[in-house]
This record gives sequence, structure tokens and C-alpha cells, in this order.
Amino acid sequence: MLKEMEYTINMDIFNSIYDTNNYENKKVNNKFEILILDNNLIKDNEFEFKTIQNEETKQNQKIQKNRILNMIRESETEWGRYSEFEEFLIKNRNDKFLINIINQIFIDNISDSDVIVKILHAFSKLDYGDTYPNAQTMCLAAISVNNSEVKEAAIEVFEAWRNSEALKLLQIIDIKEKWLKKYCDKVIEEIKEELENV
Repeated sequence: MLKEMEYTINMDIFNSIYDTNNYENKKVNNKFEILILDNNLIKDNEFEFKTIQNEETKQNQKIQKNRILNMIRESETEWGRYSEFEEFLIKNRNDKFLINIINQIFIDNISDSDVIVKILHAFSKLDYGDTYPNAQTMCLAAISVNNSEVKEAAIEVFEAWRNSEALKLLQIIDIKEKWLKKYCDKVIEEIKEELENV
């Protein structure tokens, strides 16, 4: 809602700000009309500012995306040690902007098993709710990839989370490979048993 404001308008200034072809012969009769004209100018400036902001955001997103993708590719996964990417994800797990970029990297590189497995391994180091629902969605998508290593990594993430929500998701996935199905069933039974004993 517009607040009533007092305006002292010098018509020479007014005509120089607004398009003189449209306004030079127009009489501004009341404060409300002046407010509307002024508000339209503000809206135009806000639109220009938002457009600049959006371009800067896209540019920043592209830079961050390349940086994170390179970090993922260069990270080495070692038992008992966090990789550079895993440390980065743990530190920035609440940054929705960066999690969204990781989600984009996941989608763009879905056929690159090395990148996908490293992302999944990093999610296994977080708690279930840290990046909800992004990590869960990526894990479910990974189960549908035609790559056993990727599917196994996704199951390992659910195994690491070990809670009732992870159990529900594990129970609905359909795995064709016998050895992988056996592994998934084993994880389901282990989680069920743990939850019953809590």
C-alpha cells in the first residue's frame, strides 16, 4: 500500500525525468497521480537492478560450479580420511546455494560414475537431515543409473544414515542385480533390527 507523501515538484525537473513527449502537456492534478508516476520509475529501476543481480548470480553460479566440479574430480576417496570435497560439503551443508550447485553438477554428470560416486560418498558423511531433500533425491536417482558402482554407493549412503526415513526409501527401491539386491536387503534388515532395539 502506498504511503501518502508530500511532494514539491518542479515541473522542469519532472519533465526531464519523465518522457516529455508523453507528459509535457499533461497536468498532474493530485498527489496520488504523482505517487503512481514515481512508483513506476522505482519499479523500472528495481527491474534493472534485479536483472543485473540475476546476471551476477548466474555468473557466480557458473564460477562456483566449475570450482566445485574440479574439486570433486581431483578429490581422492580414502578409507578413514575426508577428501577435500567431503570437507567442503560438511562445512557448507547448510548453504542452499552451494547444495543447489552440487545438485546441478550431479544432474549434468549423471553418466560420469566417478563424479556421482564421489558426491554420494560425501553425502554419506552427513546426517540425514543436513541436505534434505537434495541428498535423498540424488540417491534415489542414482539407483536408476545403469551402473552397479553408482547403485552400490547410493545404498551405502542410506546405510550410513541408518534411520527410519532412510529405511522407508530403501524399501521402495527396485534393484535387479542379485548381489546388489542381497546387499540392499541386508542393510534393510540391519536398520530394522537397530530401530527395534532403540
